[in-house]
Amino acid sequence: MSRIIILILLISTSLFSQETGLNQIENFNDLALLRNDVLSLHQSSHDPDGGNNHDGFTGGNFTGTYNGENIMLHAKGRGIINRIWITGFDLSKRIKIYFDGSSNPKINETLADFFSGTHAPYLSPLVVNDAVSSGGFTSYMPFPFEEEIMITVEGGSNHEFFNIDYQLYGNDNSDISTWTGSEDLSATYNIFNNKGADPRGDVTYTSVENTFDVSSSETVSALTISESNSSVASLLVTIPGIEFNDESDISDFLTDHGKAHKTTSEFTMDINPNASVIKLKRRLDYAIADQEAKIYVDNNVVGNWKTAGRSSNSYRWREVEFDINLKDFITPGNTTITIKTEFVASQIDWNEFYYWTICDGVVTDEFDVGDVASESSHNYNSISAWQGYLSAILPKGGTPANSILDDVSLQVFFDGESSPSVDAPLAYFFAVGSIEQLRIQSLPVGVKPGTNTLYSYFPMPFSNNCEFKLVNNSGVNLPGIHIEVDYQSIESDFSDLGYFKTQYNHDSNPEMGKDYKLLDARGRGKYVGVVMEVSGGENDLWLEGDERFYIDGSNTPAIYGTGTEDYFNGAWYFNRGLFDLSTHGMTGMYNSDRSVYRFHLSDPVYFNSKADFGIEHGPVNDFTADYKSLAFYYLKPETSFTKTDEVIIGDNTSESNHNYKTTGSDYRGTAVSYYEGDNDEIALTKTVRYINGSSEFNVNITSGKIVWIKRTFDYSLENQDAKVYVDGQLIGNWFSAGRNANKRFRDEYFSIPAAYTKSKTQITLKFEAIDNSVDYKWSESKYEIYSVDGYNLSNEDPQILNAIKVYPNPSSGIINIDSSVQVEDVIISDVNGRVINNITFTGGSIDISTLNKGVYFMSIITRNGNSIKTIIKK
Repeated sequence: MSRIIILILLISTSLFSQETGLNQIENFNDLALLRNDVLSLHQSSHDPDGGNNHDGFTGGNFTGTYNGENIMLHAKGRGIINRIWITGFDLSKRIKIYFDGSSNPKINETLADFFSGTHAPYLSPLVVNDAVSSGGFTSYMPFPFEEEIMITVEGGSNHEFFNIDYQLYGNDNSDISTWTGSEDLSATYNIFNNKGADPRGDVTYTSVENTFDVSSSETVSALTISESNSSVASLLVTIPGIEFNDESDISDFLTDHGKAHKTTSEFTMDINPNASVIKLKRRLDYAIADQEAKIYVDNNVVGNWKTAGRSSNSYRWREVEFDINLKDFITPGNTTITIKTEFVASQIDWNEFYYWTICDGVVTDEFDVGDVASESSHNYNSISAWQGYLSAILPKGGTPANSILDDVSLQVFFDGESSPSVDAPLAYFFAVGSIEQLRIQSLPVGVKPGTNTLYSYFPMPFSNNCEFKLVNNSGVNLPGIHIEVDYQSIESDFSDLGYFKTQYNHDSNPEMGKDYKLLDARGRGKYVGVVMEVSGGENDLWLEGDERFYIDGSNTPAIYGTGTEDYFNGAWYFNRGLFDLSTHGMTGMYNSDRSVYRFHLSDPVYFNSKADFGIEHGPVNDFTADYKSLAFYYLKPETSFTKTDEVIIGDNTSESNHNYKTTGSDYRGTAVSYYEGDNDEIALTKTVRYINGSSEFNVNITSGKIVWIKRTFDYSLENQDAKVYVDGQLIGNWFSAGRNANKRFRDEYFSIPAAYTKSKTQITLKFEAIDNSVDYKWSESKYEIYSVDGYNLSNEDPQILNAIKVYPNPSSGIINIDSSVQVEDVIISDVNGRVINNITFTGGSIDISTLNKGVYFMSIITRNGNSIKTIIKK
């Protein structure tokens, strides 16, 4: 039996905001807002050759030098730095950030101060050090810039890793102002310091709740909401009988005596001869890398025991199990076995501090190496190369939990869809995982402190109805499940909001040479995070895999990282153990298995037509592991990303049809090379023009829409920079920092705001190369032109824009503009769509006295939309 209670009637104002910049964090409902005027980009120290040998090395990973400093990032345009992550650097060196072309850095700090979390204004929890983020130094402090940004670091040596996420916005976006250091982030800090609570604060909702039973193998409809233009704000699910571990007990400081050898050691251990599975467990100093020994049981070789990789000097302890079933090598009836370890390989030697035998999950014997009495009772015999004490931290890694949360799924259906938008195991949807089953709290999902109530604060908009179902495949009956949903009405343009989606993937044997898929989506959308759990077998090499995110059909990853734990903001295989922060965490560790999450709250990844997001399994997709992941994203299944033209450089017909021409010197050549990324072994041949002046050509577009230009070029030419003109009007710089001499081909996007396409079906593009002290400054092989529906920044009624008045009209000189919304710019074009460049908008009026008599179009640009008026010069 179920009961449904309607609690409160909502009185609501507009739900979704039009803000950008700092407010990306503070306006949590903006997660559902889709934008197509944003480029999501990334710079990292990944190996430019596509392998792992030069990952984090100085050669080729910095984009250049400035005043003797290494450049980590150099970008031009209007944008925001969302995330800076580093590890392995000398913390006494300085990080400097230069804004808008200034030669004086606004930020000039030691890395220790910048990432301490205590040095204002870079404060925790937006900025955390490696002790907090399990090996990684992480900043989510937003750094907006209006024209340009450069981030440099002093020094430079091997094993310095960095990842920087940033976004570039359309050049007409005036919501972004350059960082000053005096920004009020109090609302942001309040949100991050209260994870587990609704990030929207004290808001009045309509609440619906239900208590119900779900039998084994049953699917139950838990709740249905029928309401127009609404959005789910919170979801709470309580399952009686579920137990969570104490999240505060995530590591132990331990001192133990041990020994090491490069020959053999031998000892006896008690077992249960009737057990079906017998395992051996060992505590070791994991700072000694790649230890491997041959294991004997009663003189039978049972296999090699290898612990690949290593930890940091602080978190050196590791407890690992030998997974081969020892029972297969034991004489029936024996209650004692003799274990022999024979050194095979290691950075130094094979060390041993403590052994356990585990029979059917029960410890039957413990042997403390270095303890005289324990060595005697276990007949220990070894010639030690080292013996002594070690004091270090043991990252907690408990036995995998047999959680029903793996086998109970949440399904959410929006607006009568036949297949659910959300279909996710509870363990992954709420970021708990199945290893430790900690009572974790992140900002959007987790477990309420001190309870067994799972929570989600992801906004879930819908236009007519929303239904929640629970699917029970756990094999047990689940009585008394309680669900509560809070929702609120919205007054935004629903066309700009995405449906909340999840994509669950499981691959126990990922294809060699191909990335494991995190998200494969088609349509207009926004990726906001992932929960992943990997069983790595005998070692941690799967953690060497880099994330590679392809956006809108580009052959070049827009995001290309340096390692799996780096993507999740840890480092060194998460050498500081378990942690749970607002945006990221590692919630489970058992041998080489990990449960991890990362949410892109202030750094969402936008796409207009497709998202192909994956991560390598091992250094070069060469390692077998069992991957499970749940991606979180927002999506409009339809796309307005329409290809309207393409210019093939070097093709005489294409160049002629588009009136292609160059000024200054240019060279047309043939290049044979590769793209970076998942397909970097495929050789391609392209014709490329190398330009020392400018190129210019006409392209077809869709009138009044944002235009995205995709350029294919030769990235071996360093720091390519060009001024971009549309119909003779300068709109910004297209800057491609760095180079890759081996994987030379690259795709990049550049956006043209809709203000420059009003009343036009064709535009003339011009790229004017900027001198960067090389023979050729700009390269181009192909241009593809896409038109995109402009997203409505406003909640205004269209009648407000239509009510904008211009007078007098006709006019011989001054035209006044009367508007109840702020006018940011006015563009005048003739009846053929050509922009008139010598007309300037100032102070609410425009002077058209220099125009010839005739009919013109006036495009009035506001933050709340655009209005086009026909005017007459008399």
